[in-house]
Amino acid sequence: MRTLGPAAALLACSLLVPRAALAVQPTGYLDNAGCDAIAGWAQDPDVPDQPIDVHVYYGVPAGTPGAPAIAVRANVHRDDLCAAIGSCEHGFFAPSPLAFHDGNARDVYAYGIDTGGEGNPVLGNSPRTLQCPPAAQSGVRRKVDGVPTYDAWRFSSFWDLLPLPAADADLLPDGPDIPDKPELVQADDGTGQTWLLDGGVRRLVSPGAAATWRFDIGKAAVRPAAEVYALVEGTPLRPRPVLFLRGALYLVDDPQPVVPGGASSSTSGAGGTGGGGWGEGGEGGDTTPAEPSSGACTIGAPENADARSFFLPILGAVAFARSFRRRS
Repeated sequence: MRTLGPAAALLACSLLVPRAALAVQPTGYLDNAGCDAIAGWAQDPDVPDQPIDVHVYYGVPAGTPGAPAIAVRANVHRDDLCAAIGSCEHGFFAPSPLAFHDGNARDVYAYGIDTGGEGNPVLGNSPRTLQCPPAAQSGVRRKVDGVPTYDAWRFSSFWDLLPLPAADADLLPDGPDIPDKPELVQADDGTGQTWLLDGGVRRLVSPGAAATWRFDIGKAAVRPAAEVYALVEGTPLRPRPVLFLRGALYLVDDPQPVVPGGASSSTSGAGGTGGGGWGEGGEGGDTTPAEPSSGACTIGAPENADARSFFLPILGAVAFARSFRRRS
């Protein structure tokens, strides 16, 4: 009987190897764990031109019960990746949680999620250290008046609550309370711009701000353009919400033009319920990350449900609770 030559034998053996054994796990790099954002890149060599998910864990690695984490898409164009890995759209950004902006050092971990479920490896240079002091704030402070208002805006203790020192908080002048709930509108002229109605003024909401504020742009009310543009234009909505505690819960914001009768958006003809000036309109969307594609990286998202705990300082308490949830 003739035996196979070395090359033929290698080819025959390769045909017997399961395809999964030939798969390559994702690669990538956690470039930075900064006070503005967490940044890096990730790619699955099995599908080199296809974006993949990245799961970012804050403070503890994956597998830790109750670990705060978020899923983001590595689909951002980066010129430096085009030649380096042969494809450009693999950058990712994740938010830097304000709850961790207290000057203490914490690790941040990033994992590339394999498209075929062959494993979700930790990215190169991970973990990185996140260490941010609470940044001084400017503008005005607007009271978040009660749990229903907090819930309606879908604020989060993890992403939005800055441990601002009392001395810095006292430098901010008082502004009006924030509305009971957000109201989003779009003009019917096809521009696609989304506006937040705020005490008789309209404030532009960028797509990025809509994501960080957890607004669902698809639920914005469409109104006649003449009605929308008749409103005084205020400052654009800030890139992300910043909350702090100082006897009560406050939102840091820009001062807005004073509009006579502007306490109710209904006075401008844009609808509303009077009183607080906020009728039914756009509400926040759910940014809780989905479960990973395999069991190697179970994700638990920061919860924003226990709003009542934020008001404990008003009653003299010094701590608040924080819990986490999963997307159902």
